[in-house]
Amino acid sequence: MKQTNKLFQKEFSLKFPLSAIDRKTIVLLTGFILLLTCTITGCGSNSQQQSTQETQNQSVPEQPDREQPSQAEDNQSQFSPSTQSVPEEVEAETETVAPSPDVSSSPSYLGTWQITSSTFGAYSAMSEEDCSALMGTRFEYFNDYAIYDNQHRLDSPQYIESILTADDFSSIYQGTSLETLGISKDSIQVVAIENASGIGDTFYIKDENTLIIPWDGVFFEVQRVSQNTPAEDVVFFGSWYVTDYRTSSIYTLSQEEIDTFLTYTVAYYEDGFFLNGTQVEAEAEVFGYSYLDYTKAEIEEQFLADLTDWWNGKTAVKGVNLYAEENEESLPIKYCFGANFFAADSETLWIYYEGVFFQAKRAGA
Repeated sequence: MKQTNKLFQKEFSLKFPLSAIDRKTIVLLTGFILLLTCTITGCGSNSQQQSTQETQNQSVPEQPDREQPSQAEDNQSQFSPSTQSVPEEVEAETETVAPSPDVSSSPSYLGTWQITSSTFGAYSAMSEEDCSALMGTRFEYFNDYAIYDNQHRLDSPQYIESILTADDFSSIYQGTSLETLGISKDSIQVVAIENASGIGDTFYIKDENTLIIPWDGVFFEVQRVSQNTPAEDVVFFGSWYVTDYRTSSIYTLSQEEIDTFLTYTVAYYEDGFFLNGTQVEAEAEVFGYSYLDYTKAEIEEQFLADLTDWWNGKTAVKGVNLYAEENEESLPIKYCFGANFFAADSETLWIYYEGVFFQAKRAGA
């Protein structure tokens, strides 16, 4: 046993250095292998992570592709018919706010009108003579002014429009119907001028060129003479000099006075009147012009004057009067020389004064 043990010890002692070296080498190799394994494993994990990230990165672009249809659907839903009604409403509001054709500012009844006939109602306070005296009377209805009731002028008139049924019309006028006036309608438009009183302050629209003016139980039919204001038809603003004259059957001026007026000059402007270069003070808050058309026959009948050689083929002239407030201070301008005249054309005026017509030509013409 002892020999065997010694042999064992001897063998052990001889083999230990080699086994020690082998263990060290093994340890180093093992560590190297572990390090290499970790490196390989780490690289593998990195590559795996990289490949995973690449896979994720590759999947990221696909997400918008998958979401794009939903975004398109959202965009499509924003422009769906239900949401398109919003701009349509805006357009509708815009159309409402936008000014429509100016119908109310230029109603069909604006213009110059003249009485041509009359119809007595069921009850009347006027005689045949009274009606005959009103034949040819003219009325002017415009936005800036209205002339009614024997040349009464109202500036900035307010026209109140309404609709009256045929039954209501018959009830108001005690049995006089629309049919009696030649109107076969169930209703008619009536216009009243606010703050006006007199014949012509209320009228009915029979048609575009015919009005019905009720007064004292008589219904006067008036026909349109013109749609434009007389001032729009003839321009008389500017300076004029007197050149000739004609007397009527009745006049009060002496020949000396007539000769003096033949040297006069007059000038008309929107805000004033000048006589021989000096402005005639109106002494009134309101100054302006009123107008009335006259035919050759009307001038001969009303003014008793034969102006045949002045007409030169004209059928009508514009009568113009200086207008000022009715008070004593405004009387001089209304009754001085040049306050009443007829605009024959754009180059000729006929000034009427004390029964004499003075012809005036435009200065510089």
